[in-house]
Amino acid sequence: MLTLDRVTVEFGGLRALDALDLSIGPGEIVGLIGPNGSGKTTVLNAIGGITPLAAGSIRWHGNRIDGLPPHRVARLGIARSLQHPRPYLRMTVAENLRAAWSGGDGDWRAPVEQALELVELTARRDVPASDLTLADRRRLNLGQAIVRPPALLLLDEPAGGLDAGEDEAVAALLARRVLPGRASLLIDHDTDMLACLCSRFVALDAGQRIAEGTPAEVLSDPGVRRALFGA
Repeated sequence: MLTLDRVTVEFGGLRALDALDLSIGPGEIVGLIGPNGSGKTTVLNAIGGITPLAAGSIRWHGNRIDGLPPHRVARLGIARSLQHPRPYLRMTVAENLRAAWSGGDGDWRAPVEQALELVELTARRDVPASDLTLADRRRLNLGQAIVRPPALLLLDEPAGGLDAGEDEAVAALLARRVLPGRASLLIDHDTDMLACLCSRFVALDAGQRIAEGTPAEVLSDPGVRRALFGA
C-alpha cells in the first residue's frame, strides 16, 4: 500500500532521514517512535509532500508520489493531523470541517455531520474554534483529517499537551471511532498509548531505523531504550 524505499531527507547538508525503509499495509496501524530530533515528523512531511527527498522513493499502491505537492497527495487518499492544531479561529467547528472538506465530490453536509459524530463534537458544532479547549481542538484536528475519509491517516501527536484524563479520552476515541479499518501511521511520545493502538512499532534514531516489531519487542530492545530513555 505505502512503501518508503531508502528515503533520505537533508536540511542544509544534515541528514534528517538516512536511507529509511518503511511499509504500511491495508488497515495496518503502525507507531513511529524515537527521541526528539530522530526524524519522526520528517517522515510524515515527506509522505505528505511537504518535504522533498534527497534520495529514495515513496510509493502509494505501487505508484511514486514523492515530488507531488501536498494537495495532490491528499487527493490520493492520504491525510494527516498536525502536531500543533491550527483551526480557523473565527469559524465554528462545523465551518472548519466544511473548509477541510472543500473540493470533495458531492454535498458537504453528510461528510461534515459524520466527522462531527466520529470525533464527538456534534454538540459543539456551532462553537467558534477560538473557544475550544486544547482537547477539543485536537478532536477538531482529527475531524479535519477524516472529513474526506482517507485510506491512510498520518497522526502527529494526536494527544500532545493533554493531561492524563484527556489523553485517555483521545486514545479511546482513536481506538473506537477513528482508526478501525483505516491504515494509519502514528507519532506520540506516550508509547504506552501507542502500544494499545498499534500492531507494529518502528523506532528511529538520528534518522535511521533502529528497530521494528511488535510494541513489546521494540520497547524491550536495548538500543531503543537507550535512545528513548538514555538507559
